[in-house]
Amino acid sequence: MQAMRFIDVYGNDYGRVIILPKDATLRVVLEENPSTGYRWQVEEADNGCLRMVSNEFVANNAHAIGAPGMVVFYFKPVRPGFCPLDLKRWRPWEGDKSVVERFRIAVSIISG
Repeated sequence: MQAMRFIDVYGNDYGRVIILPKDATLRVVLEENPSTGYRWQVEEADNGCLRMVSNEFVANNAHAIGAPGMVVFYFKPVRPGFCPLDLKRWRPWEGDKSVVERFRIAVSIISG
């Protein structure tokens, strides 16, 4: 059984080109505090070459209500290619005027 391979990306990787082998999973880890109502959401991903498979919130302190933490998005490559990945932190019910932060990378999916 082969161990799962991750390529990790963080907020300070904004604007970078990320090389993602087709047998790896891309993990995007961003700071978030859902108790404020502001949540990260995928704004644009080329579903032809990259697919989000899940996301989860990990609190910095699991015992503190409303604690900030990290949101982790998991993406699997679909096919080799070059695709943009854009996320925004916002309050969805307030619309685009509520966007307080954006995150953008480009992903280059390679065969090996």
